[in-house]
Amino acid sequence: MQVGKAIVAGLMGAMAMTAVLAVARILGSPVNLGEMLGSMITGELDSASWLVGFALHLLAGAGFALAYAAMFEYSAHRASAGVGALYGLGHAVLSGLMLGAVPLLHPLVPDELPEPGLLLSGHGALGVLLFAGVHVLYGAVVGSMYAPVKAEHRRALRALP
Repeated sequence: MQVGKAIVAGLMGAMAMTAVLAVARILGSPVNLGEMLGSMITGELDSASWLVGFALHLLAGAGFALAYAAMFEYSAHRASAGVGALYGLGHAVLSGLMLGAVPLLHPLVPDELPEPGLLLSGHGALGVLLFAGVHVLYGAVVGSMYAPVKAEHRRALRALP
């Protein structure tokens, strides 16, 4: 597995997600991942909390990219934007189900921040589409940046009877 390449791809994927979410906020979406993640740690709604959340999101992006890389190398035996996007869709479902636990873990939900709901459904159908879309984008970025998988994996597969 190409750890450094995976980490860089994950950081770029997380930054792409952040950029899309920022544009969505400019267009009127209330979704603010940095604020939600950071304020879960700090208990405050301020710019410092957003920075903490952004840093956590980058770390998570790097970590998830290592899992994607393992799947590219040992399961799919290839990496591409398309394969990454499919993994991103699965990632969205798993992460989206975990959003249901946010009210149990976050000190400001629901008093100061709205409940995100499963798959970000607390923000309506557009929230669900945005949530799925940014995860598919993340996977596509990671897949395209990680490609190609190590040649020895492909050669080993061809040598199998």
